[in-house]
Amino acid sequence: MSGSILSAWIDGTTYNVKADADFTENSGREIEGVRHSGGTLYKTALQVATVEGIDLIVDSVEKLTIRDIINNGDIIAFGYKEEDGAVNNNTGKINNAGRTTQENTMAIVMIPDNDWDITPP
Repeated sequence: MSGSILSAWIDGTTYNVKADADFTENSGREIEGVRHSGGTLYKTALQVATVEGIDLIVDSVEKLTIRDIINNGDIIAFGYKEEDGAVNNNTGKINNAGRTTQENTMAIVMIPDNDWDITPP
């Protein structure tokens, strides 16, 4: 996928996103090669496949709603639609990664509790 995302949803509410947002999808595993005298040993570490840097366009009420969701700590449904039309859904928690008042944006991190359900375009 190249480009940005078209929209994101959190707990049933769809939010607009910055058109030039550069978000990051993290892999669910990291593979490291460890060299030894007999060749290479591959070590795999499982990671949470987070999505970071999603810049939501929010007003004051939406900001408070998202803050309440984060503070409650409940498992919620969330997802996003990519520019090519692919839809990514999951459940888990979100975290606030910062807010800008000049652009009315709030950057969030989606922390899934399982693998992403991806529907191709």
